[in-house]
Amino acid sequence: MVLTRNSGAKIDWHGDIHLFIDFYPPDRRRYDDDNLSSRLKSGRDGVADALGVDDKRFRAHPYLRDDVRPGGEVVLRIATTEILGVEVI
Repeated sequence: MVLTRNSGAKIDWHGDIHLFIDFYPPDRRRYDDDNLSSRLKSGRDGVADALGVDDKRFRAHPYLRDDVRPGGEVVLRIATTEILGVEVI
């Protein structure tokens, strides 16, 4: 499901917010996940703004995929501990 601010959907985000981030490189060059996470800073700020939360509540789980996607791609999945049903460390 895709939600936007304009949809009017209201979600009660409380507790930790987990960001599962899949990075798909644009080519076969070697990348490291901490540099990719840094590149996503403005995107994280945008997600926090769209959700109406402080980004200090985010718990990032980056994963650098081996699959090449033309132009590169970032896939972001968002969940709370309550939704997951387990504590993610």
